[in-house]
Amino acid sequence: ESINFIEAETVMTGEDFGFLTSRYPGLLFWLGAGNNSGRLHSDKFLPDSRCIEIGVKAFASLINKK
Repeated sequence: ESINFIEAETVMTGEDFGFLTSRYPGLLFWLGAGNNSGRLHSDKFLPDSRCIEIGVKAFASLINKK
């Protein structure tokens, strides 16, 4: 089964992920879990539960790639 995705533009985020991937291989992706209930790091943020199945399938797909 394939996962539909949109390649994101390069953005300046506040994540420490860039530092980690300078030392270890890694992958960062945005699942698109927001539903406009608030900003990501807010007590108002409420992820859309429909993204759970998509996220699990995406991770399972990555695990099975060798």
